Amino acid sequence: MPQYKYKVFVNARFNVVWQKLLDKIKHPDKYVEGIREVEILEDSPDHIIRVIRFNTEHWQDLKELIVADESSIREVEILEDSPDHIIRVIRFNTEHWQDLKELIVADESSGIIVYRLIDHPHFEGETVNICRTTNQVYHSELEYEINWKLKDQNQHESLHENDLAEAALQLAVNEMKKVSEEAESVYNK
Repeated sequence: MPQYKYKVFVNARFNVVWQKLLDKIKHPDKYVEGIREVEILEDSPDHIIRVIRFNTEHWQDLKELIVADESSIREVEILEDSPDHIIRVIRFNTEHWQDLKELIVADESSGIIVYRLIDHPHFEGETVNICRTTNQVYHSELEYEINWKLKDQNQHESLHENDLAEAALQLAVNEMKKVSEEAESVYNK
């Protein structure tokens, strides 16, 4: 996976954007098309376990969760959800991706959510969502960053895979921008 960043300015306050970023962790169906059902298997004060089911036979890309070929993600399961982190597994349809386990840490004081890969057979690294305040009222800066590296230095990603990663990351940022701006406009009415 490439190392890639994409940043936009959002016409919404930090708190509005931050709440949407947090909500996206537990309720991806609000932000990703093609999800038929999100089943919460366990919801306790320190964790949530969930299963995501999609509408189509070919699972849709979980835009803001991970950058991958649109047909490769099968389901996402939250293994642990506590106030300071979330651990989740993303299962893929393809042999290349297999299962993806992530440790998710959110820090409101810095405006950063980190999705760190755990025990992945091919990649190491993290995806980062950053929300910052700006000097303008009702404006925030939103940045998504993917920092994945192949564990095997002898392997290389194709240009097509890199292009997919870049496009999916841009799509995820722009979707969160749209949702946050809509929430801000409703809040100000």
